[in-house]
Amino acid sequence: MVEAWAGNIIGDLRAKKKMEKKGAVSKATAKTPKELGVHESVLKEFERYGWVGKTADGRYYLKCEDKKHC
Repeated sequence: MVEAWAGNIIGDLRAKKKMEKKGAVSKATAKTPKELGVHESVLKEFERYGWVGKTADGRYYLKCEDKKHC
């Protein structure tokens, strides 16, 4: 059980790093799941938690209002 949880956390961190590396940090620089190399289900989960935003045309970007956690 703990291993699965840890695996999810590691996967989440990798997805976040991919978004940062690709520059998907604002609406203007948002990327598609394909461009990011991240499965859309992961991005939808991040969106549900408020970690990412989604543009009207289906691109995703990291939300980082406080500049401490991104």
